[in-house]
Amino acid sequence: MNPNKRAVLLNDTTASNHHGCARVVRTLCTKLSEHGIDVAATSVVRHRWWDDRRFLQHLSESDLVVINGEGTLHHGRPHGENLLKVVDHPACRAIPVVLVNALYQDNPTSWNDYLKKMSYLVARDSRSAAALSAATGRDIEFLPDLSLCSGFEPKQAIDRQGIVLGDSVRLNIRRALVRNSSNASNLRYVPIKKVARLANTSGASRSGVFHSIGMWWLFALYNGTLSWKQPAKVICENEQEYLRQLRSCAFHLTGRFHSVCLSMITRTPFAAVASNSWKIEALLDDAGLSKQRQISLDEIGSALQRPEDFAFSDNELDRLNTFLAEAGSKADRIFAHIAQIAARCSP
Repeated sequence: MNPNKRAVLLNDTTASNHHGCARVVRTLCTKLSEHGIDVAATSVVRHRWWDDRRFLQHLSESDLVVINGEGTLHHGRPHGENLLKVVDHPACRAIPVVLVNALYQDNPTSWNDYLKKMSYLVARDSRSAAALSAATGRDIEFLPDLSLCSGFEPKQAIDRQGIVLGDSVRLNIRRALVRNSSNASNLRYVPIKKVARLANTSGASRSGVFHSIGMWWLFALYNGTLSWKQPAKVICENEQEYLRQLRSCAFHLTGRFHSVCLSMITRTPFAAVASNSWKIEALLDDAGLSKQRQISLDEIGSALQRPEDFAFSDNELDRLNTFLAEAGSKADRIFAHIAQIAARCSP
């Protein structure tokens, strides 16, 4: 029996206390393991991997380098280029590099040389696949975000009630979401990011006055609003708690890409404010969902007052079920191909 191949992973986003990112990296490592590839070391998001001797040692001994593109490679951001530069590092030598789960939008042509040196590239949406194809002259396919490729959550929830209000990577959207929530009834604020300092306190501490004051200030600072009237807050310690919140609500309004993904796998009716790239709009297109689910800042208030407008149609649910089923089977095929690339690497 052949021993497993060894890989290193660049852009491990689990350290961001983000339930969607945690699901992505777990799925990525699981899919690699299922196809005979062990992840020997990871470099967390924005880490200076080229100065990390331990990581470079693992890199030099690996059979494969995997870059988790996620939402990093857009608008020429320097930390995005830092991931691609691994192809030219001496420790990489002839080790194959694969880029997976990649958004790719509005990047400089100077990045094309890095991409052309990679053994395999997989976008996470059709627009990014087209951009990568144009950059490399190769036919690049896409696999929906890895958070959508690791199994279905229950299709039906029991007694869905109320509205879950999410957050955003952008402060102006977080502020608008919170300020427009004051007149909504039966609403709770459930960010996809965990507020680690407070979420990790003991049960007794959480019910105390100091915890309540601390939550108020953290909430106010994070969302850029000092309003005394704040929605009820639920800080989920893990992904399963977050998924339970989505499964139990009748409508989810968010500005986060991965919140949209997890709404899709829980079949939770949702609307989303555009984020810092085309990622939400591209996902809606690829899944065949209504473009009306992406709203503007000016539409937040009306969406909260009329959540029933965002119920899934039967056609949308059919398209969503097909999209998710195809994502799972496509992931198996793509990771089998990645395993073949690793197998060709000399020991």
